[in-house]
Amino acid sequence: MRRFQKGLNQEIIHSKKIHKEGTPLLVSALTARSLKVGQVDLAWIKKDQIKVFEVKHPDSFGLMPVQYNRLKRSVDWLAKVFEAKISFEVLS
Repeated sequence: MRRFQKGLNQEIIHSKKIHKEGTPLLVSALTARSLKVGQVDLAWIKKDQIKVFEVKHPDSFGLMPVQYNRLKRSVDWLAKVFEAKISFEVLS
């Protein structure tokens, strides 16, 4: 199975659990690219709180520094736009 497909399967598995915790928050990949921030795999929002999740396949090497920096910019951008407390978690 290709790496992309494995990652997508992981996202599907996690999204079923994660999206029960809050209202699913979809961040456009096109918008993320235009702002030069990282794409968001999964996220939810409730009141003034947002939680962002990066899903990595267990066989992957984890979050690389460049990817971490992009995702940090995404988290900062979302916190500013929604004026919310935000947290970030890597799942495998």
